[in-house]
Amino acid sequence: MNDPVKEFWGNIAKTEPYWSVLTNDKYKIRNIDLAEFYHTGIIQIDRLISYLKSNNLIDNINTCLDFGCGVGRTTAPLSNVCNSLDAVDLSSAMIDIAREYMIDNKIENVTFIDTSQNNFLPQRQKYDLIFSWAVLQHNPLHRAIDLLDKLCQSISSRGIAVIHINDGDLEKPSDISSSHIMQMHYIPIDQALKVIDRNRCELLEYNTNNLSSLSKKVKHESNLETNPESGYLVISRA
Repeated sequence: MNDPVKEFWGNIAKTEPYWSVLTNDKYKIRNIDLAEFYHTGIIQIDRLISYLKSNNLIDNINTCLDFGCGVGRTTAPLSNVCNSLDAVDLSSAMIDIAREYMIDNKIENVTFIDTSQNNFLPQRQKYDLIFSWAVLQHNPLHRAIDLLDKLCQSISSRGIAVIHINDGDLEKPSDISSSHIMQMHYIPIDQALKVIDRNRCELLEYNTNNLSSLSKKVKHESNLETNPESGYLVISRA
């Protein structure tokens, strides 16, 4: 049975792989400055690590998971802050681009995991840091919930997961099934909270400020779903 999500990302990786990550025309093949494109990943991960350390959420990072690594935009800078990094993607062509970038930049502590043939999520070890940006939103709700469930299960006893979701930016969950269209879905925050709770994890923050602040009171609000946002779930092992 065909999987429209996998088909789309497999196809777009062969035509506009960089644009598909940041959806700005300057990142189309005919326009792209690759150094500038990959520098955006450095900025994003620098902000992530600064946020985690300034809030005393993480210290030493041994194992790291970049879930939905794409062309390696955030994989490369993440590799600099950990001992070993698993980079997962469902597009073989995306992984080929990312692997070549790692080779060109002499990055040797990254293991790529191609999930194009199955729905495998690494369970061979727990991770001190899990990072996933703009990935779950491209999956139908039932699959996104399953992925969030497995990501929570993969957090180490001292680890942190920082997972980006869309919570109601769309009027309703997308029912698009075409393999030629980038699917967009949202995860209601109340459903995300149920997944986190049943895995005995703790939501430290639903950060909608691009990781610029920490406000633990957010997790105690009962009406989060009334304030649709796009942001990061910051999750620890309870």
